[in-house]
Amino acid sequence: MQNNLAHSADVGKASAKQLGDVVAFPRATTSSLRVEYTVLEAGAGRASPAKTLGVGAHDAPIVTQHGQQPAAGIVRRESVVGSATEVLSRLAITLEAMSDRQALVCAPPPPGQDVWEFVSQREAGDRTDVISRSAAHFPAPAGPALFGLDLDVKGWPPALLSRVKAFPEQIAGVLATVAPTFGGAAGLVRPSSSAGVRYRESGQETDKGAGQHRFYVGSDGREIARAVTALHERLILEGWGYGFVFESGHIDVRSLIDRSASVATERLWFEGRVKLADPRLELVPNGRKAVLRNEGGGPVDLSTIADLTADERARFGAMCDGIRQPLRALAETKRRVWKGKRRAELIGKGVTCLQKIGPF
Repeated sequence: MQNNLAHSADVGKASAKQLGDVVAFPRATTSSLRVEYTVLEAGAGRASPAKTLGVGAHDAPIVTQHGQQPAAGIVRRESVVGSATEVLSRLAITLEAMSDRQALVCAPPPPGQDVWEFVSQREAGDRTDVISRSAAHFPAPAGPALFGLDLDVKGWPPALLSRVKAFPEQIAGVLATVAPTFGGAAGLVRPSSSAGVRYRESGQETDKGAGQHRFYVGSDGREIARAVTALHERLILEGWGYGFVFESGHIDVRSLIDRSASVATERLWFEGRVKLADPRLELVPNGRKAVLRNEGGGPVDLSTIADLTADERARFGAMCDGIRQPLRALAETKRRVWKGKRRAELIGKGVTCLQKIGPF
């Protein structure tokens, strides 16, 4: 997967020349966008949102604990006025400076003040002096807004990964063919949080291409959830989908983007530094450096990412069925194993009524 993506004002123009069905990418010239987002900081004694890495087999750096969802702390509004490129350049500085106690929320906090204390939703109740980290307090804003696309590259089937690597402009090119507005948009690309960690003696590093976050300025925050869902569906419709079988046997049809992780405005993006639990590990200089793509590009016009038509919806359903079909035998096997384990767990807890997980 391409990770050293070019920082060039000509990227969009090159894309237009290389991708046959995407020409004359629209360029937004708006230079006075006002975009607000949030930096969250976990309170003292509260769980950290950062991943913890240790040393595994063969001296490989591994994730030993995933980031937690802090229940209390403070949030701070960040407000930037400028072009999409300027907004994302400022975001890059913010991300690089984050500590292991901090995380990003793409939506801004409520109006009235720039710094808020946040607590659990239950504790917040009807209070007006605190907020909770919920959609009610971080709704999608009207007007220009920051949004992110989460790409879990390590979960892609090898054949799909090879197709993306061979495609002109790779991920950027795929997005631009499915939704041409991405071809003319500035974007900020950053490897996911476990990237950029190295075992000192051997030099072995975590996989920088395992995942990435792509941040954009959208034309209207109220369109983000709908447009990202439409983008996800159109990626699948154009052949950029695959099936994933959970241990429970459920088959999930996925695309290049993690839809559920990308639509929630209150979602925490774990952009802070990771925690190193072993002195043999070190951070690689610029190992997670955020790279600006298509400098001079504008915002993503979310209104142009259309919902599927009735005909497209029928084709989408058939395509999803086709993705699931070859995985059904594996899914059934996994479900039987899962049900057996679940049954043993329930019996071990003294539960005698097992109707909820069905016959064996």
